[in-house]
Amino acid sequence: MTDPQNSPAPPPQPASGYDTNPYQSTGISQAPERGLSVASLVLGILSLFFGFTVVVPIVGLVLGAMGLRREPEGRTFALVGVWINGAILFLGLVVIVIVIVALSIGIFSIPGFIEMSNAAVLNA
Repeated sequence: MTDPQNSPAPPPQPASGYDTNPYQSTGISQAPERGLSVASLVLGILSLFFGFTVVVPIVGLVLGAMGLRREPEGRTFALVGVWINGAILFLGLVVIVIVIVALSIGIFSIPGFIEMSNAAVLNA
């Protein structure tokens, strides 16, 4: 049996803090998470090409804001997604307002429209 007082000292650790075995795996390196940011960017691009909607840019804005807070690696994707979705949402709302105003002005400028609607109510 060995005497604990006379046992050899453990080998010294490297001063640099690096492991002495360069082939030892330290684990699986994962790619940075960018799911929310990329989803915001994709929704912005899709809404650019497939027409003006209101729901898709709102979802893209929410995902972009969440991506900015939760995914620092995907900040560029999130910022571009937020800008595209914001611009598309703004343009979509402008188009909706223009259509509503045009319909409200145009529908009452048809000659005889008021008389036709009054006659329909009286005959019913």
